[in-house]
Amino acid sequence: MRVHYININTIKLHGELISRGIHPILVENDAKEQEIANNTYITFADDTDMQLVQSVLDAHNPVPIQTISPNDVLNAKIEVQTINTLIDLGVI
Repeated sequence: MRVHYININTIKLHGELISRGIHPILVENDAKEQEIANNTYITFADDTDMQLVQSVLDAHNPVPIQTISPNDVLNAKIEVQTINTLIDLGVI
């Protein structure tokens, strides 16, 4: 069964489905660089519990998950090292 969804975060919804034990056969969308797709098509096996799919969709929040860039992690590590060095030297 192929189902059409509008304005969802396809990657996030796919992960939410999998975490609930639903493994789609195929996931397609028209997203270019944005994370929220105007149109998403998900193909499910015929024996998929569509009530469970609907409950996952009802709980779905398309807002992208905030991620921390590698540069932010590196900058935080450098800042901690700097503070520790200043403490060791008795500066602070």
